Amino acid sequence: MPIFESRKARAKEVKIAEWKQSSANVLATLKIPHDAIAKLERELEGTLAVPGDAAYKADEKNWNPAFPEKPALIAFCQVALDVRHCLEFANTWSLQFVCRSGGHSTAGFCLATGALVVDVSQINDVHIDAGARRATVGAGTSFGKLNHVLDLYGLHVPGGGCPEVCVGGYMQGGGYGFTSRMFGINCDNVLQVDVMLADGTIVTANAAQNQDLFWAVRGGTGNNFGVLLTVTYQLYPLGDIWAFGVSWPIDNAPEGLHYLQQHYMKSNWSRLLGYQGVLGVDKGAQKLLARGMVRGDAQAGRAEIAGMLGDGGGTLELEGIGSYLHWNIALLDNIPDIPGPPKGEVLKENKFSTYIGRVLEVSEWRRVVDYFNTASNPACTVGMEIYGGAINTYPAMGNAFVHRDVYMDFFVDTFWYTQAQEGPARAWLKGFRELMETYWNGHSYQNYPRRDDPNYRWQFWAEAFNSLLFVKQKYDPTNFFTFPQAVSPIPPDAPRGVQRATAPSMFSDPVIVYR
Repeated sequence: MPIFESRKARAKEVKIAEWKQSSANVLATLKIPHDAIAKLERELEGTLAVPGDAAYKADEKNWNPAFPEKPALIAFCQVALDVRHCLEFANTWSLQFVCRSGGHSTAGFCLATGALVVDVSQINDVHIDAGARRATVGAGTSFGKLNHVLDLYGLHVPGGGCPEVCVGGYMQGGGYGFTSRMFGINCDNVLQVDVMLADGTIVTANAAQNQDLFWAVRGGTGNNFGVLLTVTYQLYPLGDIWAFGVSWPIDNAPEGLHYLQQHYMKSNWSRLLGYQGVLGVDKGAQKLLARGMVRGDAQAGRAEIAGMLGDGGGTLELEGIGSYLHWNIALLDNIPDIPGPPKGEVLKENKFSTYIGRVLEVSEWRRVVDYFNTASNPACTVGMEIYGGAINTYPAMGNAFVHRDVYMDFFVDTFWYTQAQEGPARAWLKGFRELMETYWNGHSYQNYPRRDDPNYRWQFWAEAFNSLLFVKQKYDPTNFFTFPQAVSPIPPDAPRGVQRATAPSMFSDPVIVYR
């Protein structure tokens, strides 16, 4: 009887042989034997990328190239067993272990120099139970894929605007989208998670077992407790929506923002309306824009936003009926107008996030808009993720996403192409943040991290931090999962002004039930 060797196995052997030739010198610096790396490649259902080969060169770069990193190895996992093999390898060879789903960390934390990067983007199965209105999805599932599947069933879960963002990192940091005022933050709609811990065991966490981990994963951010494998969501019926765009000339933006805060934010004004705000360049002019959607037909939609167009002073410039799948991307497509890059350059980004907890006066909004107008790069943008409705009515400590008593997440993006543009872009952003510190409530959206925030524990989690630290030390006692803004004790040499949570942990120490 002949012995058959799969095409995949043959391809792996060819690649392993090529490593000895093309990557020998680079691999030698890792101080890991070639045979050990070859063994990991053979064990994986997925594949391994090493420095010097084509797959590594294609995936070593962060989505945001402002933060270049050189990982030791990149493992593209296809099944949970692949993740376990990677954990064992990292433990054996004392490698830092970093998880990556979509790779969209704004601070570049999904890569790390010298680390084993475990890419779970191929763990992306989607199973729909239409009768129970539930979806069980792999952590590497992109929202582009998930929304296409859900559209077939007329079902929905709040998701992000970028179709390439994946469930894993997005959900663990909270997850805001156009429909969050209707149905809540993405993590509010999670029914269950499966997580692989540092020792390779898989833990199921839900409202009935491992409740502390279930609480922490929903908002505590990824790469803290274990490797997220699957998420089970509660789904909602959602047919066609009415989409709209309202605009204000930039000179009228302060009055428009003041009106929106008073009438269209924070309070449970309507669970039918979701929208976002932008200060940016649209069709060659700086504007305040509101882009959103309403559950209902055109008549119901216009009724929902009548105040924006009347006393609010806005102009309706865009409307249409269609699927969430279409309008979720189309509403913010090409805003702002970003000029093309010089030859050989790529777009780089830096940003900050602040939560606004009070109504700003028109004069205060005027100072914000005036500073925005000083940007030298037309790509620089202010984004406003509008809160209220289901977001603010969710229990304040119902999960680790604690930003409930707020009007909006106000975030600022600065962009540059060339090295000469970088200094002014960063200086503009720094000045903007110093201005906003007058108005913000001291907290920031953990899905928009900045590398230079020593106070991130308070900004992301406030009084929930001590509970998160308890969960971290329980499920990852060796601190195997770590990165620069991990859940960790405040260091003794922390700068002055770093705030500390005073609330005790909400949790005791129940028995962990493994699956």
